[in-house]
Amino acid sequence: MKNILQIILISFFAFTVISCAKESGSSSSSTATTMSTASIADGNYKLTAVSVIIYNIDGSNYGSGSFQVNHSSSVTPGYLGYGMSWQGSGVYRITVFGKATISNTQLGNETLDCTTNTIKDNTLDTNGKMTAETIIQTGCGGGVLELTLESDTYSAITGGMTRVVVASNSSYRYQYTYTFLKQNTTASNTELEGTWKSSCVSSGSRYKIRTLTVSGTNVTADRWEYHSDSSCANDEYRFDATYSSLSIGNAITFDTYGSSGGSGHKLTMTIDTNTFTSLSASEVTWDNNNSWCGETDWVLNTAQSIAGKTCDGDDFWNTNITIYGLYLLDGNKLFLNYSSSSYPSGVDAGDNDTLTKQ
Repeated sequence: MKNILQIILISFFAFTVISCAKESGSSSSSTATTMSTASIADGNYKLTAVSVIIYNIDGSNYGSGSFQVNHSSSVTPGYLGYGMSWQGSGVYRITVFGKATISNTQLGNETLDCTTNTIKDNTLDTNGKMTAETIIQTGCGGGVLELTLESDTYSAITGGMTRVVVASNSSYRYQYTYTFLKQNTTASNTELEGTWKSSCVSSGSRYKIRTLTVSGTNVTADRWEYHSDSSCANDEYRFDATYSSLSIGNAITFDTYGSSGGSGHKLTMTIDTNTFTSLSASEVTWDNNNSWCGETDWVLNTAQSIAGKTCDGDDFWNTNITIYGLYLLDGNKLFLNYSSSSYPSGVDAGDNDTLTKQ
């Protein structure tokens, strides 16, 4: 038999199944009704228990077991788990993050490092059973699970959720149960909740106002609006981005992170949209004449995606990737820095970088 502990790890974090069962009630059932209302609250969920029941293919019980989960505090956010973010129309965006060692006295130890997150959109039916899965980012080492997936079901429980996966091969059927405890990130998320805005500040030859709005685990607006005058009365153009699966990580002290002191946190999130909008007739003309971002169909006050594009030598982030950030909070003043590859070394904390709570 294939190493059961390895199968459990792959199935939980990063598996690609070679086939899906077609019988009634399976995760691929075409008659399933898509979930219309979120059954599991948005937030981060820590893996607290793993168990498996194994059946022979004739239905008789082969055995069962449970596993100890030892989380690593060295990887943000200090535990192994799921970030759940309801997208509507039955879809949850699930970000798998963190690091832990899962062990059993008979089977040994396996460590899974999800510093590179797995990100996927799972469509659930009204019973919480997965009917479709789209892999957005492969992390946690990847892997192929040489089993037939029979069902994959998410359910809310008091204080958390469970995920039950049933999969089989020609000899055995495995039923894995993963139990999660919802993490209380209220303190950190409350710190960022709401709208933050800069004053009209100089930015090269122009002036800008930045507005950031955070709602739960979503950044619903990150707007950089540029103007030709110091009072920011004459609009020229703006950049807008939105993010989901916001996960507040370890607390840090900024005198060790290249800034001038203070405290804050690491964070990760997934970028969902990245757009540019021309806000004046002269800007539209310039953008079209110069093929801004490779496009010549810019329209006044109409946002257009620049995700993954190069615009005048600047590479703009594609969507559906993990963004790593730091933030420094000083009373009602917020300073941020993001990167698409790793955590930044610090934040810019000058007057032009100040976002004030509205």
